[in-house]
Amino acid sequence: MNIGAFISLRFFVDCTLLKISKIVGMRESAVKKRLYRALERLRSELKELLVK
Repeated sequence: MNIGAFISLRFFVDCTLLKISKIVGMRESAVKKRLYRALERLRSELKELLVK
């Protein structure tokens, strides 16, 4: 599952971490870690775009 899917499920569909974990078949802690990494990557990419 790509990082956009984790962000979409959490913030646009408003799923809890537990619900996302059930949807993707992963432990809740793994979902939390993936979401954290996805948000860090998004922040980094947005920062790069804003600097240009």
